[in-house]
Amino acid sequence: MKRWSLAVGICCFIAAAGIVVLRRNENPFVPSDKWRLSNEEYHGTVLFPVFSPDGEKLFFRVRNESGTFGTLDTYVYLLEEKTLRKLNLPETSGWIGCTPDSLHLFYTMARPHNRYFYDSYVYSVDSDSVVEKHKLMWGGWQRPYSPDGKWQLFANQMKEYLYMKLVGEPIWVQLPDILYKGIPYWSGDGKSILCVCSDKRKIVKYDIEGGFLSKLLEYDDFEVRPLLYPSPYANEAIVLTSRKLKEYFPVVLRKMDIDSGQITYSFDSALDPEGNAIGAVYFPPQKNRLYYSTNQYTVEGELKGEPPKTVILDTASGQTETLLSKEHVPRAYCSLRDAFAVTLRKDVKVLYLFDVKTRNLERIFPPATAAQSPKDRSRSGAFP
Repeated sequence: MKRWSLAVGICCFIAAAGIVVLRRNENPFVPSDKWRLSNEEYHGTVLFPVFSPDGEKLFFRVRNESGTFGTLDTYVYLLEEKTLRKLNLPETSGWIGCTPDSLHLFYTMARPHNRYFYDSYVYSVDSDSVVEKHKLMWGGWQRPYSPDGKWQLFANQMKEYLYMKLVGEPIWVQLPDILYKGIPYWSGDGKSILCVCSDKRKIVKYDIEGGFLSKLLEYDDFEVRPLLYPSPYANEAIVLTSRKLKEYFPVVLRKMDIDSGQITYSFDSALDPEGNAIGAVYFPPQKNRLYYSTNQYTVEGELKGEPPKTVILDTASGQTETLLSKEHVPRAYCSLRDAFAVTLRKDVKVLYLFDVKTRNLERIFPPATAAQSPKDRSRSGAFP
C-alpha cells in the first residue's frame, strides 16, 4: 500500500513540475515544420469542383489545414463578376451537387446519433442558408436531380434500391433493382435513366413516363471498367470500356444514340489516334467534336504512351489537337462556356479556369491578393 501511494505521489509530482518526456529530441514548445505548415494561410487541397448548369457559377470545396484543426470550406466563384465568396455550408462528407435552377446546392449528411441514416439538404446560394431538409426513406444517399428539375434520385444503401421523389410533392417511386446494382445516369433530356449494369454486362434505359426497361448495349465478356458519359445536348452518350488482355487494357469508345441504341461513331482499337489510352470524355458545344483526357498504360510491366493530357477529337476527320498539357489536370467542364476547372498535376491547392476558345488560364483560388492579406488564425483560415 505504501509503495502504491509512493508511485501515485511521484506521478503527481512529475505532472505538477511539468516534466515532459521527448521523442527524437523534439521540443513541443518550439513550432515544428508540421505545425507551421498546418497554420499557413490558404493552405488546402481543392476538392469536388462543379459548375452550375447555367454556366455562371463554379462551386468547389477546400480541405483547409489552417488553425488547430482542418476544415472543409465551400466556395462559389462568379464567372462574370470574377468574384469569390465563401459559403456558410456545414461540413458534409464531401461531395455536393448543384440543382438544375443553378440557385441551390444539395448534399446529404449522416444523422448525429445514427451513421446509417441520412438527411437530405437543399442549400440556397443567395440567402446562404439551408432552405429544405427531410429524412431519407430508410436511410440513403441523394443522387443528382433530373436535368429538367422534376425528380430527385436517391439510393438506399440498407435495402439496396433506387427511388425517385417528385420535387415539391410527397410522391416516391421505387425503381427496378437492376438500376441499384449498376451506375445510374440521367439522360440529357431527363426523360430516362441510363444504367451501366456491370454484373449483367449491358447498359439499360429506364423510361420515366412509361416505367419500362430496355437494353441499349451489351458488351462481350472481355470488356471491363465500363464508363458512361451522357451528352447534355443531344440524346446521345459516350460509352467507354476496356478489353482485359494480360496487363494491357485497350479502350473501346462508342458514341450511342439513346433512343435507338444505335452506335453512331466508334473506334475499337487499343488507343486513340495519337497512341494514348483514353480517360474521361467531355461534350463541347461544337458538333462532331469530343474532348477527352489520356492516360499512360502498361504492356508486360512497361509503361507506354505519352504523359497524360487533354485532347480535342474531330469525330468526322479523326484529327486530334492537344488542349491541355501534362501539367494540367481537368477537374470539371462547363459546356455552356466551353471552359475547364483545372488544377496542376503537382499542386492541387491552386484552382484555375481554362477558356478553350482563348486558351487563357485564369487563377481562381487562392486569389492573387491572398499573399498580401494579414495572417488569419481563425478556425477556417479562409479569406473573407
